[in-house]
Amino acid sequence: MQVTEKMHTLDVPQIGRPGDLRLFSLSEAEVLLPLIRKITRAAHSEWLPLRDAVRNTLSCDPRLGDRESAYAAIVQTWSDKVERLGPVVAGLWHVDFFTGDGFLCWKYPEIRLAYYHGVSDSSNVRQDIAAIVDAEAPDWAWPD
Repeated sequence: MQVTEKMHTLDVPQIGRPGDLRLFSLSEAEVLLPLIRKITRAAHSEWLPLRDAVRNTLSCDPRLGDRESAYAAIVQTWSDKVERLGPVVAGLWHVDFFTGDGFLCWKYPEIRLAYYHGVSDSSNVRQDIAAIVDAEAPDWAWPD
Protein backbone atom coordinates (compact mmCIF):
# COMPACT_ATOMS: atom_id res chain seq x y z
CA MET A 1 0.00 0.00 0.00
CA GLN A 2 1.38 3.40 -1.00
CA VAL A 3 0.80 6.43 1.13
CA THR A 4 1.01 9.80 -0.49
CA GLU A 5 1.21 13.03 1.39
CA LYS A 6 -0.41 16.15 0.18
CA MET A 7 1.83 19.15 0.13
CA HIS A 8 0.26 22.20 1.70
CA THR A 9 1.69 25.59 0.99
CA LEU A 10 0.97 28.53 3.19
CA ASP A 11 0.28 31.88 1.64
CA VAL A 12 3.05 33.77 3.37
CA PRO A 13 3.62 37.32 2.18
CA GLN A 14 6.94 37.89 0.50
CA ILE A 15 9.12 40.17 2.61
CA GLY A 16 11.61 42.44 0.92
CA ARG A 17 13.32 45.76 1.49
CA PRO A 18 11.24 48.93 1.58
CA GLY A 19 11.18 50.34 -1.92
CA ASP A 20 11.63 47.00 -3.72
CA LEU A 21 8.98 47.04 -6.46
CA ARG A 22 6.99 43.85 -6.93
CA LEU A 23 4.52 42.95 -9.69
CA PHE A 24 1.03 42.00 -8.53
CA SER A 25 -1.90 40.33 -10.21
CA LEU A 26 -5.35 41.33 -9.01
CA SER A 27 -5.71 38.08 -7.09
CA GLU A 28 -2.30 38.47 -5.40
CA ALA A 29 -3.17 42.00 -4.33
CA GLU A 30 -6.55 40.84 -3.00
CA VAL A 31 -4.86 38.12 -0.94
CA LEU A 32 -2.40 40.61 0.57
CA LEU A 33 -4.95 43.36 1.23
CA PRO A 34 -6.29 42.01 4.57
CA LEU A 35 -2.76 42.16 6.01
CA ILE A 36 -2.24 45.66 4.59
CA ARG A 37 -5.58 46.72 6.14
CA LYS A 38 -4.58 45.27 9.51
CA ILE A 39 -1.19 47.03 9.50
CA THR A 40 -2.81 50.28 8.39
CA ARG A 41 -5.66 50.14 10.91
CA ALA A 42 -3.18 49.60 13.77
CA ALA A 43 -0.93 52.46 12.64
CA HIS A 44 -3.90 54.76 12.06
CA SER A 45 -5.24 54.03 15.56
CA GLU A 46 -1.86 54.87 17.06
CA TRP A 47 -1.43 57.97 14.86
CA LEU A 48 -4.86 59.57 15.30
CA PRO A 49 -4.42 60.82 18.89
CA LEU A 50 -0.99 62.21 17.98
CA ARG A 51 -2.42 63.99 14.95
CA ASP A 52 -4.96 65.66 17.21
CA ALA A 53 -2.27 66.51 19.77
CA VAL A 54 -0.06 68.10 17.11
CA ARG A 55 -3.01 70.09 15.73
CA ASN A 56 -3.87 71.34 19.22
CA THR A 57 -0.31 72.26 20.19
CA LEU A 58 0.80 75.85 19.79
CA SER A 59 3.93 76.41 17.71
CA CYS A 60 5.66 77.87 20.79
CA ASP A 61 4.91 74.80 22.94
CA PRO A 62 8.15 72.89 23.72
CA ARG A 63 6.27 69.55 23.40
CA LEU A 64 5.52 70.16 19.72
CA GLY A 65 8.83 68.79 18.42
CA ASP A 66 8.48 65.51 20.32
CA ARG A 67 4.88 65.11 19.18
CA GLU A 68 5.80 65.77 15.55
CA SER A 69 8.66 63.26 15.78
CA ALA A 70 6.39 60.58 17.23
CA TYR A 71 3.80 61.33 14.52
CA ALA A 72 6.41 60.99 11.78
CA ALA A 73 7.81 57.78 13.30
CA ILE A 74 4.40 56.08 13.21
CA VAL A 75 3.92 57.01 9.56
CA GLN A 76 7.45 55.92 8.60
CA THR A 77 7.09 52.58 10.41
CA TRP A 78 3.76 51.97 8.65
CA SER A 79 5.28 52.87 5.28
CA ASP A 80 8.26 50.56 5.80
CA LYS A 81 6.04 47.62 6.84
CA VAL A 82 3.78 48.04 3.80
CA GLU A 83 6.62 48.48 1.32
CA ARG A 84 8.43 45.40 2.66
CA LEU A 85 5.41 43.42 1.45
CA GLY A 86 5.86 44.78 -2.09
CA PRO A 87 3.25 47.51 -2.63
CA VAL A 88 4.07 51.19 -3.07
CA VAL A 89 3.03 53.76 -0.49
CA ALA A 90 1.46 56.50 -2.61
CA GLY A 91 0.45 58.78 0.26
CA LEU A 92 -0.75 58.73 3.82
CA TRP A 93 -2.81 55.51 4.21
CA HIS A 94 -2.76 55.12 0.39
CA VAL A 95 -1.28 51.92 -1.04
CA ASP A 96 -0.70 51.01 -4.71
CA PHE A 97 -0.01 47.51 -6.06
CA PHE A 98 2.10 47.67 -9.25
CA THR A 99 0.72 45.56 -12.14
CA GLY A 100 3.35 46.34 -14.76
CA ASP A 101 1.15 48.79 -16.66
CA GLY A 102 -0.37 50.62 -13.72
CA PHE A 103 -1.44 50.35 -10.11
CA LEU A 104 -4.30 48.76 -8.20
CA CYS A 105 -5.17 51.40 -5.58
CA TRP A 106 -6.41 51.22 -2.02
CA LYS A 107 -6.91 53.96 0.58
CA TYR A 108 -7.74 53.44 4.22
CA PRO A 109 -10.54 52.85 5.27
CA GLU A 110 -11.82 51.36 1.98
CA ILE A 111 -12.95 47.78 2.49
CA ARG A 112 -11.80 46.34 -0.82
CA LEU A 113 -9.50 46.89 -3.75
CA ALA A 114 -11.68 48.74 -6.25
CA TYR A 115 -9.56 51.25 -8.16
CA TYR A 116 -6.78 51.41 -10.73
CA HIS A 117 -4.59 54.11 -12.27
CA GLY A 118 -2.08 53.94 -15.11
CA VAL A 119 1.66 54.46 -14.65
CA SER A 120 1.52 57.92 -16.21
CA ASP A 121 -1.65 58.92 -14.31
CA SER A 122 -1.68 60.73 -10.99
CA SER A 123 -2.58 58.51 -8.05
CA ASN A 124 -5.56 60.84 -7.58
CA VAL A 125 -7.01 59.75 -10.95
CA ARG A 126 -8.53 56.45 -9.93
CA GLN A 127 -10.67 54.37 -12.28
CA ASP A 128 -12.99 51.54 -11.32
CA ILE A 129 -11.17 48.19 -11.62
CA ALA A 130 -14.26 46.46 -13.03
CA ALA A 131 -14.48 49.00 -15.87
CA ILE A 132 -10.79 48.51 -16.72
CA VAL A 133 -11.14 44.72 -16.69
CA ASP A 134 -14.25 44.83 -18.88
CA ALA A 135 -12.74 47.29 -21.38
CA GLU A 136 -9.15 46.06 -21.59
CA ALA A 137 -8.97 42.52 -20.12
CA PRO A 138 -5.45 43.16 -18.76
CA ASP A 139 -3.12 40.27 -17.94
CA TRP A 140 -3.07 41.15 -14.25
CA ALA A 141 -6.83 40.57 -13.98
CA TRP A 142 -6.72 36.87 -14.89
CA PRO A 143 -6.58 34.32 -12.08
CA ASP A 144 -3.13 32.87 -11.48
